[in-house]
Amino acid sequence: MTRLQLKQRILDNLKDPSGIYFTDSKLTDSIQDGYDEIIQETECIEQMVTLTSDPGRIYYDLYDIIPGFWKMTRIFNNQTSRWLSIYDQQILNRVYYSWEKSIGTPWYAYIVNFQYLGFFPHANADQTFDLYIKVGKDPLTEDSQLIQIPSTYIKTIESWCTADLLESVQEFSKAKNFWMEYGLELNRFKAHVRSRSLPAQRQIYEPYVP
Repeated sequence: MTRLQLKQRILDNLKDPSGIYFTDSKLTDSIQDGYDEIIQETECIEQMVTLTSDPGRIYYDLYDIIPGFWKMTRIFNNQTSRWLSIYDQQILNRVYYSWEKSIGTPWYAYIVNFQYLGFFPHANADQTFDLYIKVGKDPLTEDSQLIQIPSTYIKTIESWCTADLLESVQEFSKAKNFWMEYGLELNRFKAHVRSRSLPAQRQIYEPYVP
């Protein structure tokens, strides 16, 4: 469904099909706010991004490299054709106290504050890694742009925006019904995403035993 089609469905819910009271700018802002929240709640948008390592570089800022980055799920090393294990810093410190200076073939990864990605050892030559990620933002810039929510679950964002706009004019009792509908649709959508998504690789925190 496009943003324009969604706008009309919301206006119909608001009994304002011509958009006389609820302006286009209000609809646009509400849709983007609801869309971002639903994307983050459900983790429904997945992407694969290829990262080329920079010899000597220890950390990579994922927010800077990947627009809309939300969460890492898996990392694949194309040189070794293996998945990297994602470890906690304490474990890496026990493996090798100066692991951040170690150079070689990367076998492990470490994510700092959900933002910075480090490899151990870090590559001394250009290598490529496939990063499987969840996206937390999908900016809608045109009415013709498709919303990345399956049509079966489009009522999730439709209900969210309707409730949001009703609250903006203090129609709280009417908004409550749409919030309830949103909650039910959100749970259905979450269950659908969980059943279809590639499971996230568990970050390992257990104490290291040599």
